[in-house]
Amino acid sequence: MAMVIVHVEIYPWAQLMILMYVNQAYMMFTVYNKVYADPKLRIIGNLNEIITLLTIYHLFCFTNFVQSGETQYHYVGNSMIFMTFLNLIVNLGPLVPELFYAFKMRLKKKLEIYRVKSVYRAKVRLRKNREIKSKNCK
Repeated sequence: MAMVIVHVEIYPWAQLMILMYVNQAYMMFTVYNKVYADPKLRIIGNLNEIITLLTIYHLFCFTNFVQSGETQYHYVGNSMIFMTFLNLIVNLGPLVPELFYAFKMRLKKKLEIYRVKSVYRAKVRLRKNREIKSKNCK
């Protein structure tokens, strides 16, 4: 794959076509063979491949296919930024609830430890106060 892309450097459209076909073949392989056991990971992997394919389609617009530099800059460039942002959301979206859940569990654990320690300190203070009172009564 890399050798073909290096040797076809004077034909950027050919590089993109090869990249597109390899991406489609990989996408068909992953969908058919169900590479990921977890359904959530399978969906994320498939969405990543779809977004990569859409990004490759956008790269076609940066070749001589679109003659106007302003069109490439304004429309296609902004669309590429949106695709990158969409890819970021697809990959980080499932992580955010898991991070909040882990943070919540860690906070609950620390709060429980704090409560146990404060109860222990209160018991120690109560014992000391009882000892002091019993010494004063004698």
